[in-house]
Amino acid sequence: MKILLATRSLSQLGGSEVWTVTMAKALRKLGHDVTIACRGVNNLLPDFPEVRLERPHGEYALGMFNHMSMVDNTNLRERCDTIIQTCHGIIPGEEKPHPNADIHVAVSEEVQEAIRHKPGVTDTYVIRNPINTALFRPDTKLNTTPKRALYMSNNGDHLFGSVVEQGAQKAGVELVKLGRAYGRSLNPQEVMNSVDLVISLGRGAYEAMACGRTVVVADKRGGDGYLHPDFVREWRKNNLSGRYNKLAVDADWLAGEIRKYEPHHGAMLRGYVEGEHSELSVARHYLALKEPF
Repeated sequence: MKILLATRSLSQLGGSEVWTVTMAKALRKLGHDVTIACRGVNNLLPDFPEVRLERPHGEYALGMFNHMSMVDNTNLRERCDTIIQTCHGIIPGEEKPHPNADIHVAVSEEVQEAIRHKPGVTDTYVIRNPINTALFRPDTKLNTTPKRALYMSNNGDHLFGSVVEQGAQKAGVELVKLGRAYGRSLNPQEVMNSVDLVISLGRGAYEAMACGRTVVVADKRGGDGYLHPDFVREWRKNNLSGRYNKLAVDADWLAGEIRKYEPHHGAMLRGYVEGEHSELSVARHYLALKEPF
């Protein structure tokens, strides 16, 4: 099948960019002819050669679009027999559903509720964020007690980073940081496999789980807390965004959440991601939506 993936930009390694990379790889593994189009600069090409941008050519059986402005592009939209728009969040205007999409997918129940009554929205489905579980996998065992933690965020700043440092210090763990304010890594799975616990939100939390790490769902915008495997299916309704419990994050609270660490939870969280987020199963969910059309 010819499939057009359209996203606003591939200028940096953010959530929708990683989603696009992951879905392109998965769909090609399943034997589909995938073209990627974006409005912005493709800065990821040197590090991800498979993310090749091409001028859309001919007609496409399926268009998988991120962002309202891409669905609004008549040249792209009219090339596609069926358009699925994926809405990744509830705040940015680009994540609002476009009435000209045939199907709207939300990455969580929170997003689905936010878009379901918007003009032009008829069919909405929840499909989880895809994770490359072959790349993000456990390569090291967890310590009996936490020795090292990773704080990973594209929302954080140096001021909040110092709060996380204080929390880690109070809990007696060494801290490393990744993100827009601290420096990114093209191979975050390697850093994740060097720690016992990851402090992050959304995709960062799911990738950490895929690596068999324990997780504290928290960032400068708020937190849910230490992710016990029993909580995953509830907290995922808000995409592990910190908006489920909406707790204020300070050093003392963070230290208390780190102390809840249980090493066997890492394998349980990995099992959840394998069952619910593996990129091939997520790609098949999208393809199944095309069948009625």
